[in-house]
Amino acid sequence: AWRVPFSEVKYFYDDDHMIHQGEGKYNIQLTKDGLYALHEGTFDKSLFISFMFQVNWARLDLIPVVELFQSTLPGTGGAVFEFIWGIYNDQSREEALPPLRYRGLPTYPSKEAFNIFSAFFVPQGPEGKDIKKLFMDPMTSHEITWTPQKHAPVRYFSETHQLVVTAQDGYLYKVTAYDDPITFPYVNCGGVKKPPIEREVRVGTQSFTLLEGERGREIGFDHVWNLRPQTYPTKLQTKYPFNWKWFFNGEPPMVDPVKTQYTVPFYPEGAADIDEASLQPMVLDQIFYYMEMAPAMPHRLEKIDKVLIHTFDTVLAGCIDCTKEREYTVLYSDNEFAQKNAQLLWNYAASRNQLENLQKVSFLAEAEHIADAYSTQYGLIFKWIPFMYHADREACENMLQGLVDALLPGGFLYLVGPRPLQGLFGHYGLDTLYNDPVYNMPFFRQHLKMCPENQVNPDLCVFLLEKKAPEEEKGIQSTASAEKNFDGTLPQMRGFRRDN
Repeated sequence: AWRVPFSEVKYFYDDDHMIHQGEGKYNIQLTKDGLYALHEGTFDKSLFISFMFQVNWARLDLIPVVELFQSTLPGTGGAVFEFIWGIYNDQSREEALPPLRYRGLPTYPSKEAFNIFSAFFVPQGPEGKDIKKLFMDPMTSHEITWTPQKHAPVRYFSETHQLVVTAQDGYLYKVTAYDDPITFPYVNCGGVKKPPIEREVRVGTQSFTLLEGERGREIGFDHVWNLRPQTYPTKLQTKYPFNWKWFFNGEPPMVDPVKTQYTVPFYPEGAADIDEASLQPMVLDQIFYYMEMAPAMPHRLEKIDKVLIHTFDTVLAGCIDCTKEREYTVLYSDNEFAQKNAQLLWNYAASRNQLENLQKVSFLAEAEHIADAYSTQYGLIFKWIPFMYHADREACENMLQGLVDALLPGGFLYLVGPRPLQGLFGHYGLDTLYNDPVYNMPFFRQHLKMCPENQVNPDLCVFLLEKKAPEEEKGIQSTASAEKNFDGTLPQMRGFRRDN
């Protein structure tokens, strides 16, 4: 199931991990390390981020896998590698350590992982082999050895400019601003690559400039940073049809700079329920799976031109297809998640030259726009029923009625809610194409390999539903707005929230 070489299994599981229970039975134990964020820098209140395979910190022996890498906070990777790089160098002063290897059951190689590894360590693979290809294959990533770079990236904190400057041997990598409501740093792309959400730092001879679209802020060099001047290609900067704020009609919501740092899924360290915000990424994977499984679904989705997304705040960007122009109405109630998803969506589309397809995407505050959103009809709806309503049959049925009214005949509804709700689908003219309890989804079962004690409500289900239509109306069709049939009475459908 791990799909790793047997040699790697033997590396982590030796005789000491096998506790004989008698009658040919063994209890297999494996100890892991943990990665935590410390609130205000103390252990009084810690936040669990991820498990890691156990490291011999007294004598470093591997680069560990951070299993829940999607839960890492901005800057976590750099901080972890600063720590590992420093310990390796300290321990090597007394006795030379062997090169490190990236090991885990399994590893999770990626381009981003290779880049940060390479910033702190020098990779070396078998002669004649492509190092990047070796690294990107979980079966061979352990074959690469890593030795420390002479000069690791260093972070300089400037109270004068309220900035953090990250540089390596005179090269400026990125700049982060204090109390920045946006989690993306200003990145030095060398004038070649496209910077995330147009945030770029350009280095001159005596200063650097922080650019965000057409706005700029110049900062003079501090001698402590020891930065080298740079020259850039003369080609004009890429012009985009709009920036990420377009999705909010140019006026993004106010956000808390601290809360924006925590717009990632967090999972319990032990035996506790996963909250709904953190369940949404793996549920979205199940929705994609349904899209691939359903017969002729790609062809039928191609005909849809209006989509509603509601209470999927954690994964709003993932619900939007950039390959085709559609009208998307996105209702959000968490400002920080909405901003991050708008930025992720913009980045993804800009990198593929697909921004033109997203001109009709609207992120709307749920409280002010829910009535208008449900007064028209859509070919596709994504709806998450908040946990707080699961025990309230009347509230759930009212939501279902509102969703059916907003769905075109032949339209599709991806619904996440309590299992008993399926008894009402036939009454409301819905056919069930697929349904699975979340605890039985392959994506949740995969998560349990990393966090085996995590729990989820056994009645929480993912449904793919289709609204019945007369035979001659089968398939998605455009109809006039349902506003003429809307009486202004809206069932309670709000309530996505996360703990502060």
